Amino acid sequence: AEVSFTTNALQPDSLNSSFTYKVVFNGNYYYTTVGVFNIKEITKNTHGKYEVKAYDNISKFDIIVDSWIDSLTFPITLKDMFTSLCTYCGCTAGSTTFTNYSMKVNDNFTGINITGRTVLGYIAQCAGRFAKALPSGGIYITKFTTSSTTLDKTKYKTFWYADYSVPIIDKVWVGQEDGDVGVTSGTG
Repeated sequence: AEVSFTTNALQPDSLNSSFTYKVVFNGNYYYTTVGVFNIKEITKNTHGKYEVKAYDNISKFDIIVDSWIDSLTFPITLKDMFTSLCTYCGCTAGSTTFTNYSMKVNDNFTGINITGRTVLGYIAQCAGRFAKALPSGGIYITKFTTSSTTLDKTKYKTFWYADYSVPIIDKVWVGQEDGDVGVTSGTG
């Protein structure tokens, strides 16, 4: 998630700092926490104001983790790998169990300029889930659920949608590299 805002004053050391973003919905008197955000971009505009872009804690995984991978002891469970990766990237692992959390990763692997976000994605894929930052800032391996929200036209500034038509996918090929025989499913 991304938050952008403009401000008149900003501390000199604000870049890479974190803040909790809270808003009031529907005239409620209570603040609702949207999330923990990390300032990644600050631009001073021509009017002396600061344009700020901040991203949720998933952005902390946008670092090279080759040395972390090299420090792992194998075999390691998926849960222990997830917890260790979160700690290395400066986040709290919010999930204690998830699908395949006890699966052992037996073979050592190395990374060359591999990001924490990529490894986090691999862990989530092994769980058949997604990784996301919750409003508390914790990182969770979870599935997306269906929910419904009604927007009153006074609650948004711009709204647009698009329809796309794509052909039915009737064959899938999975391989690690070009020329790999891999696995196919469907007739396509």
